Amino acid sequence: MNQAVVTKRIICTVVFISVLIWMFGMTSCNKLSIQKSETLPGGGAMVSRAKGYTNMADMATDSPIIVIGKVSRVLSAVQESEFLYITNFVFQTTTVFKGDVKGEIIVTQCGTPDAPWAVVNDDPLLQTGEKYLLFLNINSRGTYFYYGPSARYKIQNNKVYSMNYILQNDAVYKVPEALDFNGVKLTTVNTMITETLDTVRFISPSYTKLLSGETGKIDVVLASGKSGESNGSYKINRLDSKTGGKQIAIPEGMDISIAPSEFVVSPYSDYKSVITIKTDEQIIIPGDYWILVEYNIGGVVSGRHIITVNIDTKKLSEIETQPQ
Repeated sequence: MNQAVVTKRIICTVVFISVLIWMFGMTSCNKLSIQKSETLPGGGAMVSRAKGYTNMADMATDSPIIVIGKVSRVLSAVQESEFLYITNFVFQTTTVFKGDVKGEIIVTQCGTPDAPWAVVNDDPLLQTGEKYLLFLNINSRGTYFYYGPSARYKIQNNKVYSMNYILQNDAVYKVPEALDFNGVKLTTVNTMITETLDTVRFISPSYTKLLSGETGKIDVVLASGKSGESNGSYKINRLDSKTGGKQIAIPEGMDISIAPSEFVVSPYSDYKSVITIKTDEQIIIPGDYWILVEYNIGGVVSGRHIITVNIDTKKLSEIETQPQ
């Protein structure tokens, strides 16, 4: 084999490996990773993930901690694996809308300045001295993370900017219209968050698909807003149309329940329940079914949500018996 061919193969191999490294770096922060650091106690799981929020209500309900503050310094940069780096920022909170935090907290982010290819394009590293509005969650190690670019906003001269106005690269992040802030006054955004948290909110998917014979589970959240101490409850029924017609019986071959269905409600708290849908493949007729979920808080606040349940013609037993 001549030298030219050997050289060409070596170049191709290097390029291929470089592409794999880049792809791994861009996706690694959406995977579960175990972080070890000498500057932070213990070890544990840290998940960095992006979610496709479209409005303030969903994001505020899904985030147990909402704060404004400033990045005071970098605490540590940790290499978790050959291609995965983590930076821990010290974040000084100044305003807390939701959650039991105060003073300095540690916000964890994927990437490090020493490995630019490991930084997520849509979510560049936080900058020391910059002020941000963050929608956070807490991991098992006591540090905090956020749900991607839709959950971080830069504050400059008391104005709020969503990430689509901050990113300087060819990132693909497209901000939803309801979360598009281009120099919106901080007081306006503060009011929006406060009014959202004051309001009762029910968060649930509107569609699910099951095989005939499959059991499905749907997580739902009822946020109490400023409602006083009272009792909360759910009722589940079936409708005859997607637009919310009359109530009819749950079909044969389907069983639907929600747990817990009753609970004591306190102000500014989130209550999680699970809807379980069981189907009997020998009885259930494939097609769309419209399930009505009604909630009530103290007989004062109530609402309803419709979930479309599609039952496939394929049976669970057929999938389970297919050769591997």
